[in-house]
Amino acid sequence: MITKEQFIKGKRTDQKLCEDGLYIGESMVAVIDGVTAKGKALFEGKSSGRYAKDCLLDFLQKHKEAEALSKEELFLAMHEVLRDAAKKQGVKRKEDYPRACVIVYNQPEHEVWSYGDCSCRINGQVFTHEKAADKVTSEVRAMVLEHSLLCGAKEEELQDKDPGRDAINKLLIMQMDFENQLGPFGYPVLNGISFEPSLIAVHPVEDGEEVVLS
Repeated sequence: MITKEQFIKGKRTDQKLCEDGLYIGESMVAVIDGVTAKGKALFEGKSSGRYAKDCLLDFLQKHKEAEALSKEELFLAMHEVLRDAAKKQGVKRKEDYPRACVIVYNQPEHEVWSYGDCSCRINGQVFTHEKAADKVTSEVRAMVLEHSLLCGAKEEELQDKDPGRDAINKLLIMQMDFENQLGPFGYPVLNGISFEPSLIAVHPVEDGEEVVLS
């Protein structure tokens, strides 16, 4: 396994707030995407997404034996890390739980494992793992923004305060009830509340193929 390139840049100017993490081990690479907070709770001064990322990255760095786990065992262990972290912080509301999506390349198994909506490209073929709920909320958000422009708003104004995001906040809270559920709107995410191993996406990788995780 050869790592050709790596890059992390958060969406905020201050990169200390970045909710993304990267683990490169001897036989496994993992990209961790902390989920943008829907609640307002902070954990040790961090957003729930960054806290989730830090917890999972710390787990992988301190437990190298995790590289030998099966896909079900690995994601279950990560689920338990977030469950214990939430319990330690006394989290009560579902929107405050630390959440993350994780995608892994496991070299001994020659497979990519994904739990959540992280993307990958294998030998040129792209797998987005997009959830159905995102298609709904993105269309609503786009419509609200287009309507704002139609009513005379300037793009610069919408960049400073996004009415589209405000419009979908209730939908974002509602979709949490579909986390780790089967069905048309069900989707996987590590949240410390529930875990559904059948939602793990698996993609085989042949010898010599290039893999991109994002």
